[in-house]
Amino acid sequence: MGKLGVLLEEYGYNVATKAGSYDDQVSVWNNKNVSPYPSNPVPYYPDSLDWSSDMKALMKRYDELCKQAHEAYSNIKRFQQSKIDKQAADLWDSV
Repeated sequence: MGKLGVLLEEYGYNVATKAGSYDDQVSVWNNKNVSPYPSNPVPYYPDSLDWSSDMKALMKRYDELCKQAHEAYSNIKRFQQSKIDKQAADLWDSV
């Protein structure tokens, strides 16, 4: 189950990793091919979970931090490209 499974178990969730009945042997943890929507890019989890308030707050904070990190990374890449463009223009002008 990886890190997510450990985190869920820490919050008291018993995460099922089998599709259909509990006797099935096909694991669906991060297996996108057994999703009811095969083109769906997110994993299919057979059991819905009732998240605690603490877990919901943690997931919201994580989402906010991911958005900030993505924005910062995009800015870094944009500034790097601007620097490369300026160096190319300066080199061109110097010839």
